Amino acid sequence: SENLCDEYVLHHTVFHRWQKAFSQTGTAAFEWQGDGQTRKLEKKVSALQAKLAQKDKVTAEIMAPHLAPQKAWRVERAPPRGCFCILGLGEG
Repeated sequence: SENLCDEYVLHHTVFHRWQKAFSQTGTAAFEWQGDGQTRKLEKKVSALQAKLAQKDKVTAEIMAPHLAPQKAWRVERAPPRGCFCILGLGEG
């Protein structure tokens, strides 16, 4: 370990801390965990996505009664069969 510390200009306590972490958790000790800011932003994005999904759900529930009459109106007001012939558009 002394040769490695000298070669890579590492303090021996750092080397031993890394060695201990590796012996306790294996390769997971050296996997990138992201910095604190990245984790905060990821957490915030997840929370905002959940909030947006909830708002979409509530908006759909509120709008459903208002949209149903429009759909019914379109069906009731559909042009009679064959009226497109007058315009030269073929059979309707």
